[in-house]
This record gives sequence, structure tokens and C-alpha cells, in this order.
Amino acid sequence: YEGNFFLNMTDATRKSKFYSRLRTTYTERVKNAGSTRGNEWTQLEVDAMYYEGKFKGGVSNTTLTIGRQTAVVGRGIAFANASDGIQVEFGYKRNMLKLFSVKLDRSLDDIDPGAISPPSNGHTHRRFAGLEQKWNPHPFASPYVFYLKSWDNNARRVDPQTGEMHIYKPTFVGYGASGVLIVPQLSYFCEFIRVFGTATGQGDKSDTTRVDAEAYDVGFRYQFRGKYAP
Repeated sequence: YEGNFFLNMTDATRKSKFYSRLRTTYTERVKNAGSTRGNEWTQLEVDAMYYEGKFKGGVSNTTLTIGRQTAVVGRGIAFANASDGIQVEFGYKRNMLKLFSVKLDRSLDDIDPGAISPPSNGHTHRRFAGLEQKWNPHPFASPYVFYLKSWDNNARRVDPQTGEMHIYKPTFVGYGASGVLIVPQLSYFCEFIRVFGTATGQGDKSDTTRVDAEAYDVGFRYQFRGKYAP
């Protein structure tokens, strides 16, 4: 079971907004062994809490977001996380430039020392900064490029349970496009991602592995006509 509590406040001009979302979960489990956890309730946690301001100047539009928000580059494959930080979007005619600098929120997927067990402080030590440029010259082709840099900040931190360090310093670059094909109901998307950097799993800086990988994502989407449509 999951419960969400929302608060959304805007001014009369709808140019400024404060938004927050709290979440709690309750899981039912059969405790059939001593090592098995029974029913579990997760206390309220902040999923999102941010201020958003929209500013217009001439032919350009600027959106400023500060607080815990979702930061995304591209289609969300390289990076899409709830993060604490600042994000700015500049819109000019059919173009958009997005810049952000964030620190990740804690999750069970963290590899940072102390992310699950103390000392944790509710955050990972990992920070990200990124930029993304989008162009919309024609419905057939809307290309974009992005760059994402990570700072690990775990060089001297040791996991209290394993005694190991987890140092991962990736950099992501990518480009892609989306658009409409032949008929309005048929669209496509494609994206290329390259990640490079270093990874150290045991805390021994001499045992560092270089990371160099690529990923591709291509697909088509067709929306059928009907009374109800997404």
C-alpha cells in the first residue's frame, strides 16, 4: 500500500509555484522464518519539494527550479533521479537549453558507503552537473545533445559493513532525436549514449578500471484513434 500527500501552491499569475509530495508505504509479508521481516511501514519521506519560478523577457522564457526535484537528461536512460539542487531552463523560440547541478537523494540502489547503514546523513555523496540543448526546427526532427559530469566524493569513505570503498567517476555524453513520421499517429525516437571514466571497487587506487561503454535506444510509437487516447 502506498499513500501520497500533495501540496501545490501558485500565485495569481501562475508564474511562481511551490510543490511538495510526501510518501509513505505499508508492506504486508508473511513472517515464516526468523530471518524474514513481517509487515513493514515506512515513515513519511519527502519525494519532492521545490520552488519553481517562470520569467519572461522579450522572446525568451526562463524557468528556475530550486529544491528536491527530478533531474533528467535525454530520455532518462543516462540520468533520471530525484535530486536536491538547482535547475534552469532557457527557452528561445523553438530552442531550449537546460542546466542543472544536483546532489542525489538516498535510495536502496546507492553504492556509496553508509548509504543504507550509518553514517548516512540521508544523502549519497555523489553530485552531478549537466546540460542539455534541444532544437525543434520541424515536427519530423527534434534533435538534442547532452553532457553529464559526476563527482564521486567517496575517495576516503569506507563502507562500515564491508570495509570497502566504492569510487565511480563517470561522464556521459549523448545525442538523439524524436519526431513524427508520415502520419500524425506514428512517431519515432532514437538516442546514443557514451559513458567514460574510472571505477575502483576495493578502495585500492592502483586497482582502477577504465570505463568506456556505449548504448543505443531506438523505437517507434503508434497511437490508435479512439474515444480515449493518451
